[in-house]
Amino acid sequence: MEKPPESHPTKPEPKAAPAANSPAFRNARRSVETLLAFRSFPIVVVDRDAALAMAGDASFTLDGVLRPRINARRSDGNTIQHTIQQDILFSRTEDRFDNLFSTLAVFRLVGPFRERDALQSVEARLPIYMQTPISAEQKRLGDALSDEGRALRGARVRLTHDWLTGMRGGEKVLEAICELFPEAPLSTLIHIHGTVTPVIENRQITTSPLQHMPWAAKRYRYYLPLYPAFAEMTKVRDCDLVISTSHAVAKAMVRRNSSTPRHICYIHSPMRYVWDRFDDYFGADRVGKVWSRFFFRPIAKSLQRYDCATNERVDIFVANSRFVADRVRKLYGRQAIVLAPPVDVEHFSRLERQPEDWYLVVSALVPYKLLEHAVGACAARQRPLKIIGTGPERDRLVKLAAGLDAKVDFLGFVDNDDLVQYYSRARALLFPGIEDFGIVPVEAMAAGCPVIALAEGGILDSMTKDAGVLYSAASVDGLKAAMCEFESQSFDSTQIRERSRIFSKNAFVRGFKTILHDAMS
Repeated sequence: MEKPPESHPTKPEPKAAPAANSPAFRNARRSVETLLAFRSFPIVVVDRDAALAMAGDASFTLDGVLRPRINARRSDGNTIQHTIQQDILFSRTEDRFDNLFSTLAVFRLVGPFRERDALQSVEARLPIYMQTPISAEQKRLGDALSDEGRALRGARVRLTHDWLTGMRGGEKVLEAICELFPEAPLSTLIHIHGTVTPVIENRQITTSPLQHMPWAAKRYRYYLPLYPAFAEMTKVRDCDLVISTSHAVAKAMVRRNSSTPRHICYIHSPMRYVWDRFDDYFGADRVGKVWSRFFFRPIAKSLQRYDCATNERVDIFVANSRFVADRVRKLYGRQAIVLAPPVDVEHFSRLERQPEDWYLVVSALVPYKLLEHAVGACAARQRPLKIIGTGPERDRLVKLAAGLDAKVDFLGFVDNDDLVQYYSRARALLFPGIEDFGIVPVEAMAAGCPVIALAEGGILDSMTKDAGVLYSAASVDGLKAAMCEFESQSFDSTQIRERSRIFSKNAFVRGFKTILHDAMS
């Protein structure tokens, strides 16, 4: 019997690309333009056939999403796993991106890494083409059409900050947020002109009555008991979104009507001087037993009640570390998203390490920094110490160093360009205090400088054993023992620098945009 001819399944004809004026084509083109314009991650355009050829080294899902995962080898020899996430591949067949452009697919790299190393690593395996630079029109289009742009388009945004009297860690966070909202008005208790960057100052700034109080420019902290009253007289209104950066009363400076405006608070700390660090500022050994107990303690209790009551004006807390998030939970009964503050790691990593024989402290000279431990430990070990920073504790520390015959140089204020030099030449950074996050250790790590730090507070989020030595006893002897341990070891500056990169300004901006999108969606 003659066999019937074999039947073969008919291969479906590929769908024709939609017409250039069709909604699918316009939507896809708009999505591509948006992606290329609004780059919160590095963007790469990858040949799709080359991507599919990687099947042996990667895992794929082709039902609308393609997510290859590869091991990329950096120039320093370390291997890091990167994810390449396809952004434009639609779930409906007729809208598939590859129907429009059969040979190209758009991806973006995600994860903590140096862009140039990641691109070199991937380029060895895929042909990559970067869209650069971004034109003003592309940026405008991206801002308007991205998720963040759609969520905030037309929204009236106001910013609040405790006070503008210098560029410290809190002001660096504010500066990054101000760059996202260059026209947003800002409310604060007091503004000393010229003490913060133009990015912050070039906007409408509203101040409280503290601005006009006697000697407020230099003695504004003396008005602490009146901070709640000043905050209540400077509450913002008539807006859709308030973003506060707060370690005192900035989170209270909003007038709410039901659930509006939405309020996101980036909290550096609950009021530290009325909670866990009261004794550091107003303890008996600081102001005297009678003043501490009968004057400052009642004021602190009143401020604690105000601090707790006004946390209800916040919709979303964003903490700068797990340490602060835990305090927000304990004191306010609220959960907080953790987002590390921005650090200019590129600036501090631009010089090669040339360590000398002296130790370094970079800090405001205030009580809770425990700088007397650094002076005492260096005196005991007869090691030179350089202290960068200003503050009310300076005279006391100078007398202490003289009494211990310690080799301490008090250098005062140092600008960022000179600070890079000190980080690159210091034997190690000493960090004896408990910080909410601690930007200074990350700056030092970006310069390849090891850190010797008390193992408590936000430092546990940023530092690992590869970056220096952690010690547990908050005392001169504890730091002295840690210095002995440090001097018996060696550290790789390349590894130290690499750790700092996950705290870059770009990482902060990406994280904050995500929080904004979720809050306003």
